[in-house]
Amino acid sequence: MYSSIVSFEEEGFALPQNLKRPLSRSLLRLSTNDIRGERAQGAGKLYYPQLEYTVDFTLEGDRLRDQILPIVKELIPPWKSLDTSKFEIKMCAGGLTNKLYRVSANVGKKAQRVLLRVYGELTEGVIDRESEIVIWQRLHKAKLGPRFYGTFANGCVYGYVEGRPLNVFDLQEPKVITMVAEHIAQLHATVVIPDFDNTPKLWNAIDKWVELVPLDFSYVHNKEHLAAFEKLGLNLAAEAKSLKAALDQLDSPSVFCHNDANPNNIIYHEKSNSMMLIDHEYASYNYRGYELGNHFNEYTGYDLVWENYPKKEAQYAFLRRYLAVYATLWNRSPHLSSESSPAASDFEENDLSDDTSVHVVASEDDVTEEQIHQLYKEANQYSLASHLFWGAWGLAQSRASEIEFDYFGYALKRFTIYFDNKAAFLAL
Repeated sequence: MYSSIVSFEEEGFALPQNLKRPLSRSLLRLSTNDIRGERAQGAGKLYYPQLEYTVDFTLEGDRLRDQILPIVKELIPPWKSLDTSKFEIKMCAGGLTNKLYRVSANVGKKAQRVLLRVYGELTEGVIDRESEIVIWQRLHKAKLGPRFYGTFANGCVYGYVEGRPLNVFDLQEPKVITMVAEHIAQLHATVVIPDFDNTPKLWNAIDKWVELVPLDFSYVHNKEHLAAFEKLGLNLAAEAKSLKAALDQLDSPSVFCHNDANPNNIIYHEKSNSMMLIDHEYASYNYRGYELGNHFNEYTGYDLVWENYPKKEAQYAFLRRYLAVYATLWNRSPHLSSESSPAASDFEENDLSDDTSVHVVASEDDVTEEQIHQLYKEANQYSLASHLFWGAWGLAQSRASEIEFDYFGYALKRFTIYFDNKAAFLAL
């Protein structure tokens, strides 16, 4: 079932001061003890296990395995005594910010799985890892996200959600459009975190990525891409300032957003016909229009095939369902979950067949065409800000990331689409 408004009011909550740790390319065996920060909450406690290990994702085979296994065995105590032969490690495809590994432990008849994420380069300068951990814990407690097991020096471990990630073709299906709209509406309408500043983080985040953009692009080998980028004559900081002034006129509300609702971050469980958003690395309070516009941009995939951008009819179907579900859930009474967090020694299955993500009963009769059109305008205009954000991200990553991907070419496509559609979208 869908939960009511989840309000996490915990006055005086603070994370341990030693939560942040410097990154290193080598394995730091400074300590094999995990340091637990904990705070009483209702009938249970929230735990923040941390290890002083570092994973070098440039390694392969047994050398990488030797770095990963001590982390998962320490963070998941039931695995601690398992022989190393009981584990299987597989790199997950699709991520452009981080490296992601699925770790399986053969325990009994059924394998237990978790995901281990190694943070990407430069992300520490933009992503607040302390806030991210709080968000993980809160969303899990509200049954809107998987269990968070703990951190190591340059990454974290969290629950594996059974199911499959969506792809860009799935996003064209009416059934999927409806389910994703419901899920995003649920997140926006029911998650309230009073101990967080609810000021939208979009423009500050863009500014941070702009600061990390290299001043010299001489490292770019594709001279055609470089010439096309220079031809744009883009001043990122000035463009962001100008766009902000235009979008401020929309008065888009601040809601708690995922901010990266791309297909790879949406897990679908076919047997239970349920869905869950994962990887809340970029989650924060933000403009409603940005969340929706950014999601529509994701229809084009990593290749940014603009022909796949959702047509007006598809967007209207999405927005109609979003508005109906949002209104239904927002009108319910606030609710603070009193369910205890799992003990640190537990392994928790994240099987959506046992979870809460089902269709909410919400009538679309009261949703007006004017409301849909206004939200259509808001989403498409904020989609422009999404191009600036991920374009700046791409330029920064083009110099720093060790993941094999054409970040500079990706950024160029983002900015080209931005300018191609700016006038038409702002005229809506």
